[in-house]
Amino acid sequence: DLRGDFSCERVPALTAVLDFVRGRFFVDLDVKTDRVDLVVAAVVAADALDHVYFSTGNIDYALRARALEPRLRVQIRPDTVDEYASAMARFERAPEVVEIPQGQLEAMAPVIARNGQRVFVNVFGLDTQTLVTGEPAYAPVYMAGAHILQSEFPHLVLTSLGR
Repeated sequence: DLRGDFSCERVPALTAVLDFVRGRFFVDLDVKTDRVDLVVAAVVAADALDHVYFSTGNIDYALRARALEPRLRVQIRPDTVDEYASAMARFERAPEVVEIPQGQLEAMAPVIARNGQRVFVNVFGLDTQTLVTGEPAYAPVYMAGAHILQSEFPHLVLTSLGR
């Protein structure tokens, strides 16, 4: 029942969340605000540079974030080889992670991997397929060059990979 009184609930500060997850996993911090300065300041204040990726589809945000904190790990989201090449030309130090559409794995993953970057792919469609068929469909994505899969069901991904 969602009609209850939730007035006592508080959304934690980003620094508190980053402190809580320290040592448990990496955070893919999906940044959509133009207040990049505040996000970077929170990551630095939480001493979270070792477990956060500043992820954005906006190359200007990524460049501003990296200028504010050169040690910040960055993840960008180009959709094509040309967008990727254009983005790489703008970075002094390449982003550590590149998120690409699953359909672009064959074209983009080898180029990204040659540059020493990690390939990130959203597999929500495969989540649905796996739930419907009962057969995990994730291994081919790894075999095609993905390093990181974004899934609603990480336990299914891990199980399908024997982990």
